[in-house]
Amino acid sequence: MKTRVLTSILIFSMLMILFTACPYSSSVPLSNPDVEVDPSLYGKWLKEDPYSDFPKYYVFDKIDGKKFKVEQYEFNTTDSIYSVSGTYVCHFTQIGDITFANMHQDGMYYFYKIEFPSAEEFLLYEVTDNIDEVFNNSKEIYDFFKNHKDLSFFYNKEEEKYIYTPEE
Repeated sequence: MKTRVLTSILIFSMLMILFTACPYSSSVPLSNPDVEVDPSLYGKWLKEDPYSDFPKYYVFDKIDGKKFKVEQYEFNTTDSIYSVSGTYVCHFTQIGDITFANMHQDGMYYFYKIEFPSAEEFLLYEVTDNIDEVFNNSKEIYDFFKNHKDLSFFYNKEEEKYIYTPEE
């Protein structure tokens, strides 16, 4: 019985990993970096995850006031330490009342809707990867996002909540 339960949990976990979507990506950003980054954003942001003793976290560092470096850290169970699992250059694009993060890595931009309910937390929503359109310039993708940004199915279901954590 115990083996059956463990097998079921393992299969369920593998399916969750398999079906976890990635955000939409494009070779062009929504806009050039023109939104000033609030300096209080720089630092360590821990993912709120009640199911993990070692949740992932991000460290944001200033580049030039409109762009910032984002390092994603995940726990490596083999070495029992956190290590960098991704490095991005990020900037924000404001479309109406919605702020989007343009996260650039290896020639591609990944897009997230980002909300700041308070100075100590932010919510991240992945733009769905179900978008088939390919855009050749920022105006085309900006206009597409502007027309679809208020639709619930434009974002993947699960939001991620991050809490500001002072460096130790």
